[in-house]
Amino acid sequence: MSPTPRRLLSSLRRLVHTEDSGSPDTHLLPVIDEAFSARILDLAIRIGETMLVVGAPASEVTLTIVRVCGAYGLDPVHVDVTYNSITIAHSRPGASHPTTLLRVVRGSVPDHAKLQRLQALVAEIAGGLALDDAHPRSRAIRRLPFRHPPALVIAAQAGLAVGGAILFDATWPATAL
Repeated sequence: MSPTPRRLLSSLRRLVHTEDSGSPDTHLLPVIDEAFSARILDLAIRIGETMLVVGAPASEVTLTIVRVCGAYGLDPVHVDVTYNSITIAHSRPGASHPTTLLRVVRGSVPDHAKLQRLQALVAEIAGGLALDDAHPRSRAIRRLPFRHPPALVIAAQAGLAVGGAILFDATWPATAL
């Protein structure tokens, strides 16, 4: 008994095409060379530095740096955030030495508008924003001027000091001082 053409075609189709549930999952593994990893680390540490300068806590800065590096396939990274510096290191498999960056953080002026923009940028990076697009956007956010003039900030701090003096029943000369 010879097989019918339909059976023969069905048998050939099973040889070529398999069920999706039976095939193993495959994942795209990014190829990250030393120059690309240095660019990722540079972006992450600059975002972290700006966050620390504008008032974000060290734990949030650490998580953001790890999140940015992970979004571009750089995992694991070691991050150390102190009051005035950020160190980030990544050791590529097979590399003879790790890539390490250190940024010294100078001064801090709370600027929550800039912090919001940085967090929105990090969310876009996690959503798939290309590294070449993230660098200029990060630079533009870092270079935004402070929203309020320095005289207004000093006047607000003086008003806060006067309020604290009144709260503690300071004398008028002490309050004026």
